[in-house]
Parts: sequence; C-alpha cells; structure tokens
Amino acid sequence: MLNSHFILAGVSQNPYVKYIVPSILIPLGGASAFGGFLLFRSSYRKVTGKGWEMTTGTVIGYVEHSTRNRVYLRPQVQFRDPTGNLITFASSTGSGGRRYRIGASVTVLYSQKNPEDADLKSFATLWFPLIVPIFLVVVFWGGCLLGFWAEWHKR
Repeated sequence: MLNSHFILAGVSQNPYVKYIVPSILIPLGGASAFGGFLLFRSSYRKVTGKGWEMTTGTVIGYVEHSTRNRVYLRPQVQFRDPTGNLITFASSTGSGGRRYRIGASVTVLYSQKNPEDADLKSFATLWFPLIVPIFLVVVFWGGCLLGFWAEWHKR
C-alpha cells in the first residue's frame, strides 16, 4: 500500500504542481465561488419566499434543449400574474422525457418585481443551485488544505 505522505511529498516537490497549478486553480476556484454565491443567493430567496410568490400554472408544451449528446425537454408553462397578464416561460431544468402531461397544473414561483422571472417549484430548481456551490467550495478548500498539509508535512 502506498503511503499518502510519500505521494503528497513527491507532488509538492514538482514545481509545476507547486506554483503553476495553484495560480490557475485559485482564480478559477474564486470565480466558481462567486458564481456559486450568486446562484445560492437567488435560490435561497426562492426557498425562503423573500420576494417570490407562488401560484399555479399550466404546462402548454415542451422546449427542446440539446447538449452534445443528449436532448432535454423543458416544460413550457403559462400562468397569470396578479395584474392578470399571461406569462409564458420554459423551466430552467429539463429531463429526457415528458414529466408532465400537456394541460397539467404545476406550482410556479415568480419574482414579485419581475413576474417574467419564473420557474417551476421543484427540488431541482430550488435545491440544486444551493448544493452545487457548497460542493464546489468544499472541494476547492479541501484541495487548498491538502496542499498546505503536504507542504507543512514535508518539513
């Protein structure tokens, strides 16, 4: 079995790993953390209801969203805001199939200030933007701590 101290000490001696990788990873991690914070803040407001209202909408169709090797179907939903305006939006998340039938009633969250800023109330739309940034920050700081530990431990 390999000794983790041996592996980390060998990595910390490599100048590429010691200087260049951190100079790339730290700004990248910082930018990811900032973007994650913005996602977290927006999603947190939806979860707590601050500035967001809930209503019922109707699925009127699906919008295709393609990646390199997969097609996702995002539900297209209509609802009426408090002033009676008909708002149509496509959910920010999709799946490989049709989760809702056309005409199905769904719960919609929308911004009080801007009703066009709306999304379905679901686990993916509420919690995924909270979980991903936390995971990225844990991985980033875990990598930093591991690097500091390796540097400190070789002394």
